[in-house]
Amino acid sequence: MNRIERSMLAAALVPLAIAARGAPPAISHCITPDGRPLYGDNADECKGSSIGTLNQDGSQKEPVTAPLTQEQKTGKERSGGESDRCKERSERQFQRDFALLDRYPSEDDLQEARYRELGDRLRQVDQANERLKALIATARDFAEKAKFFEPPHRIPDDLKKGRDFNRKLEEIEFQRIAGDALEIQHINDKYDADLRRYRELVDGTGKMPCNPKND
Repeated sequence: MNRIERSMLAAALVPLAIAARGAPPAISHCITPDGRPLYGDNADECKGSSIGTLNQDGSQKEPVTAPLTQEQKTGKERSGGESDRCKERSERQFQRDFALLDRYPSEDDLQEARYRELGDRLRQVDQANERLKALIATARDFAEKAKFFEPPHRIPDDLKKGRDFNRKLEEIEFQRIAGDALEIQHINDKYDADLRRYRELVDGTGKMPCNPKND
């Protein structure tokens, strides 16, 4: 008689054994990884499988779920972490969306805010341009005066210092204008993104980064 036949016989004899004797020890059973039904107490062969127990009348108790493997535990923890991060991203996006709609009652309000912010930067650029024009005019004066001091004549120290200082001021204004130009681009990019999202929310097509329920 092979193992399967002995196992089946043992299961069939359980009710008879209960009637003939008192309360015998419960019989555990499982389905081994290779698909074989196994009755008895063989922990090695049942490793990684759900283990069930037969009642004294031969009926089956609720099976004991097999413990998770380390790989399954890691996957479950990773899945839970991703779900939490997804939920946090969606909550932050909801808060940004709510603030966007609260800040701008209409698309026109959003565009007016853009123009106000750009206007401040453009005024700064205009002011820097005016200062730069004055510095360039001063640089021309220094250049005209320096013509009278060609080698071997030595340029007076005050003239040289004034010319060098004027050049440094020119560099500062050039850098300021370049920085304002870059900031103007950032402002436009920001309002372009806000405008796209605003229109999506108004049209009802705005999507969240992810949906925790579907993870």
